[in-house]
Amino acid sequence: MEFHFTLQIRPSTRWPLDALKTLLSIECQTAEADSLVQFLSAAKVVNPEHGERLAQGFIRDLDKVMGEDFRAEGVGLYTPYLADGSLVFSFVYGDPTVAAILAEFLGFLCPGLDFEARGDYDEDPYGFRYGYKDGQYFQEEGFLMDDEYQDE
Repeated sequence: MEFHFTLQIRPSTRWPLDALKTLLSIECQTAEADSLVQFLSAAKVVNPEHGERLAQGFIRDLDKVMGEDFRAEGVGLYTPYLADGSLVFSFVYGDPTVAAILAEFLGFLCPGLDFEARGDYDEDPYGFRYGYKDGQYFQEEGFLMDDEYQDE
């Protein structure tokens, strides 16, 4: 069973979407030294004071959860796109912990940024939502009922 989640970042005057798109588009596998350096540099552009340190912690946390999968494949990011003015990333990975780690990283990297990571397993109504709205963290897990899961 595959786990899918999307990350939707709402427009912000403080945090430019282009810098976040660049940061999150870098495949930061620990085995790839070039991409690691690019990721750390991009994090520093987004947040000059704390970006590099937070990015190192993010990579360390992903490596703990994903292990060999992270070193071999990264987090399975698909090409980002714009929807209703928001930047949207799609990911495929087998564990919702990755989404929680990503939400925590973005929350610390970009205080005040509004975003939501939302996902579920194939053909399973169990899902989650993590993110920040108006500076407040939110977390919801369980059987989130969307129209696509309603019984016919």
